[in-house]
Amino acid sequence: MGINNVTFLHYCYIYTSICTTSMKNNSLKLQWISTFFCLCTFSNCSVPQNNPSPEAILQQRHKEIYAMCDSLVKKNHACGDSLKTHKTKQDSIRVYAEIAHLNKAIVQSRDNELQLDFEFIRNNPSSKMSIDLIYYRVVNREYTNSYDTFFHYYNLLSNDLKSSEMGETLNIEFINWKNSLVGSYAKDFSLNDADDKQITLSSYRNKSYVLLDFWGVHCGPCRHGMPYLKELYSKYHNKGLEIIGISPDYDLDNWRQAIKQDGTNIWRQVSERQNKAEIFKEFYAKAMPVKILINKQGLIVGRWYGGGIKDDADLAKKLEIAFGM
Repeated sequence: MGINNVTFLHYCYIYTSICTTSMKNNSLKLQWISTFFCLCTFSNCSVPQNNPSPEAILQQRHKEIYAMCDSLVKKNHACGDSLKTHKTKQDSIRVYAEIAHLNKAIVQSRDNELQLDFEFIRNNPSSKMSIDLIYYRVVNREYTNSYDTFFHYYNLLSNDLKSSEMGETLNIEFINWKNSLVGSYAKDFSLNDADDKQITLSSYRNKSYVLLDFWGVHCGPCRHGMPYLKELYSKYHNKGLEIIGISPDYDLDNWRQAIKQDGTNIWRQVSERQNKAEIFKEFYAKAMPVKILINKQGLIVGRWYGGGIKDDADLAKKLEIAFGM
């Protein structure tokens, strides 16, 4: 069965929205937006004028929100370009303030979009679009701090949707998501490290704090954060901190070379591909970096996504409290 224009546009929109969520580079965002509107034109998408369905009405609202976001992103991009020409500190401060204002407006638009989707799910629990709206956000781990909210709306879906193939996939995702939340016990795993030696998470129980570092060779923020991670390791390793690096990279030679270049062979490193494992999925980690701190009792006590000064400070504070220094 083929998909209609409304459904096709919805898929294009959801996919584009997700892909641009974590993009720091405005030019990349604009490329995705351009692709989205090209797809709309190609598919000749339009909202029926006579008695439009709830799905068609939501699709139209999505288009309106996306058009507004497109305008905001373009302005943001223009502000970023203008920084190259401004000479004075006062001009730069003004532009940075404008960028902050635009970013806030973009986030607000996305929040408004999400609330529209939740309203649609409440009113249309049997619609295929309702499960789509949840599925593409949950599977792509777009809102990692909103488990209770998304699980609530998943439970509103009809039994037929929840028992479908997509519904069963969602159920597994929710299980992995819940098991990776702060306050849950970390799922055990037993894998071979870069030296082909077995490493079992539960073997650290009652002995050490363990920091799982989900990183990748081509992840800039991951590699940028390694020196600080090495500082923490040097400070707390003798006190009982262990780090396990987990990578999804396909090219194992590049992976090993990156470990050597960064000097992170001082802790255990695991390749998900080499082990044919699904550790990223099991710990609900997709975009990188993700760091998960597990205490000596095996309880997840910290989880951070994206890195940055705030996350580094929070991790350092937890370690300081844990080790009393």
